[in-house]
Amino acid sequence: MLKRRKWTLKETFLSKTRLVLILTIILTVVFNKLVNQLLTRHVPVENGLYSYYTYEYSLGIYGVVFAIPAIFLSILIVRFFLNLTNKNQSKTSLSRNDFIWYSLYGKVIGLIIFVLLSKVANFFTSKMEVTNLWEGFQWFGLVAIIPAIFAFFVAMLTNKYMIRLTRTNKRLVNEIESGLYDTKLRNEKTKIRVLKRLKKGNVSTIQGALWRIRIIDFFIFIGMTLLTIIMFIVELFSPNSAGSSSSVGGGIRMNRLQQKQKTELELKRQKEKTAYAAKEYVKQMNYNSNTIFAQNRADDLKRELKKQKELEEQMKRF
Repeated sequence: MLKRRKWTLKETFLSKTRLVLILTIILTVVFNKLVNQLLTRHVPVENGLYSYYTYEYSLGIYGVVFAIPAIFLSILIVRFFLNLTNKNQSKTSLSRNDFIWYSLYGKVIGLIIFVLLSKVANFFTSKMEVTNLWEGFQWFGLVAIIPAIFAFFVAMLTNKYMIRLTRTNKRLVNEIESGLYDTKLRNEKTKIRVLKRLKKGNVSTIQGALWRIRIIDFFIFIGMTLLTIIMFIVELFSPNSAGSSSSVGGGIRMNRLQQKQKTELELKRQKEKTAYAAKEYVKQMNYNSNTIFAQNRADDLKRELKKQKELEEQMKRF
């Protein structure tokens, strides 16, 4: 009878990192809610309008410490269910000793940083008076916008650095270059753009690279559309727009003059070609008029005379 192999804590974390991380976030939030609820007190109020007064308790940013027990508990829970179902690790995860960094990790780090910075900013701006829309926008920028921008760049740089450090995308890049994913990457342009994102370390999966490409293309489209609208509005309300009709008329006259000069130059060159063709025809007729070369020279002369006539007709129209 074969002995059932048991999952270790290390194997569980390396093989099911995403699941462990998601479960850790959920448990951390649950622990915070539970502790805050337990420490909240209802105090009786005598001779008051309400019979009870509630003192709401909150751990605030210190609740992040519950992530430490939460991650260990998450690994144990995942390990328990894996051993219960006797699900073996994939060959890929067993044959790899390196640590795979998923972009989800950086996003979670960015989210934690955003929450911490937002709470700190909210604490320091608690005494800030908001009496109008502009002051409200300033408060929102300090509490939400600036922490969000900072957290976004931290998450992006963390993912980029860790993906390169752990060489997470090395095997995936080699597989794409060998043509393993040609059915998913149907054209060469998309394949090149996906490889560029993976080599830069912006993402760790093909799907993530495709989503990033779609988002970039969308913002480029929006930017070009807005730029076109702005240019149209500026042109429409420009002070020089009133004189646009005269400018157009002057431009048309200038184009006709340039076209006439160009036609004159072409006609001069064509006359030289016609004269040369006539000279060659006469030379061939004097040498031998009964050969195919004489006929070719005659055809050349007719063709050059036709072009010259067309240019002379164009000059008459100016």
